[in-house]
Amino acid sequence: MSRGMLQNSCSSLWQRLAMPDLPVNLDSRQVIAMVSEDLACLLNTIISSDDTHPEISESVLAYGFPCITGRSYSPATIKQIKTWIERSITRFDPRIIPESLVVASCDDPYQRVQNIVYQISGLVKAHPVPIELQLKTRLDLDSGRFSVGGASHRA
Repeated sequence: MSRGMLQNSCSSLWQRLAMPDLPVNLDSRQVIAMVSEDLACLLNTIISSDDTHPEISESVLAYGFPCITGRSYSPATIKQIKTWIERSITRFDPRIIPESLVVASCDDPYQRVQNIVYQISGLVKAHPVPIELQLKTRLDLDSGRFSVGGASHRA
């Protein structure tokens, strides 16, 4: 990861954790675009697991997603990745209401064996009412990279 990208993701993380309320002058499309971009950054930031210091896994040093490059496509892998997505979003994006978050694997007719598609949906805190978030996320198991797209919203 380049230094500039790391600085942007760190300042973005700081902004989300220190000031979880969104600016009131944003429309729903801007909010969804911002959340989508931040989730792509979160899911594509690789963390190393440190089993010797469990307190690290509860801190901002654990920002990101476990390395999954080269994992095999199996029901157990799909379920584990779903759990990691939910945990990462709940921990590092307070704008999404945790009780509303739903992550589900999707059947995709064009899905390659090494791709897994997840639907991420939930409510983004906004004033005066929350904004519905629905994203389609494709994970390439060969590269370990997520692509986040298909953003839709309802105010």
